[in-house]
Amino acid sequence: MLFKTYALLKYVGLILGVGGAFLQPALFSRHMSHDDFALLSFLYGIIAYLAFCDFGMHKPIYSALRKAHVSGGRVRKKLQTYLSLYLLILVMVGVFFAAVLMVMPGREIYRISRPTLGFFAFAASANLFLNYIEYIFNALELQVVFQKIDISRRAANIFSLLFLLVDSSFFLTICVNVALLTGCCSYAIRSLGHRYGVQPQLDLKTSWALVRRLWSKSRDSLTLTMSDTLIYNFGFLILPFFLGPADIISYSLWLKVFFGGALIIRIIIDIYIHDITRFHFLGEPSRAAALLRKSIYLSLLLALGFSLAFFLVKTVLFAVWVKNVSAFSDHQYASLGIWLGALAIQGSAGTFLLSQGGSFAFMRNTSLWLMLAVCSAFTALVASRVPLGTTLLFVGMINLVGSFVYLKKSTAVVKVEGVVL
Repeated sequence: MLFKTYALLKYVGLILGVGGAFLQPALFSRHMSHDDFALLSFLYGIIAYLAFCDFGMHKPIYSALRKAHVSGGRVRKKLQTYLSLYLLILVMVGVFFAAVLMVMPGREIYRISRPTLGFFAFAASANLFLNYIEYIFNALELQVVFQKIDISRRAANIFSLLFLLVDSSFFLTICVNVALLTGCCSYAIRSLGHRYGVQPQLDLKTSWALVRRLWSKSRDSLTLTMSDTLIYNFGFLILPFFLGPADIISYSLWLKVFFGGALIIRIIIDIYIHDITRFHFLGEPSRAAALLRKSIYLSLLLALGFSLAFFLVKTVLFAVWVKNVSAFSDHQYASLGIWLGALAIQGSAGTFLLSQGGSFAFMRNTSLWLMLAVCSAFTALVASRVPLGTTLLFVGMINLVGSFVYLKKSTAVVKVEGVVL
């Protein structure tokens, strides 16, 4: 019953997340100038890079806290230290990010004020904090509690956007958003505090000691996080130097569609991964291979169906969604299918490799080489003024090659002769 409740809440959060991501540009295109739309598309894009700010600590923190919880160890002391670290990160990221945004050059062409940018930074920091402490709730088997908080967070993000209808400067929207997200963060801290009697503090010395102690375990996690972020969001770092607002908006919209499809594909992977790894560890490689093959085929079918459906309704969708602002080129539609197809293969194979253990060095090295190839190709093509759609198409081909590398490795791991995954 608990699992069903968690699954239901997870999918409600997923729907709200996708809905908010698609509502955002719809409102921006109707109530903001083209330049402000491009600026916010860029800012929401670079938020992904804030994931680096915990130095990959979330994975070893989850492992340590999970072990202590299962074995009946000293959960309270660990929890106090971990929450203090994330609270410190929330404050430091908010202050630093706000300072950077408020001195950002070229602001004279935008209507968005400096205070608005400052509040935007703290909203991003609050969302980051909630992303981090999800690992803590999961380790303590409080997934249902966190999913309720996550639904509140996503609903708050959607509700805040509606204030653009009365204030197109974005100031009221972001103020409401910060207030609601602060409430979500406070409730999350109080939930843990009530259960375990902890009260996080801004303790720089203790937090730094924790980072140093866990660094040897967290650096591989940080490497994978950096690689994935750069592979899928690198365009936001390079496009502003070579292309104009229209291409930045187009790239942002394309990524929203891609990540929407990725979330749907992820459902298939989440459904099958536990049984795949269970059969693998039980010494039944043929059953593990069959399920892995099924997961990949279904994921590819979803990728194809999503891309085709989006292409068929593109005219109506863009008119309703963003009033035909920055409609995609044919190459962008083709690249969407290739990127989603690569993700379908890599997602199933890569998740299996991570779950079964023993392949982390391969995952780290492959992701680094893939990241270097994607970033180098993206930079060279954009700097050469190659159209955005063609750039995405070529980079998608690189991702597709990388996905087959993961597939080959997963095939070798299951060690089944005669089974073609």
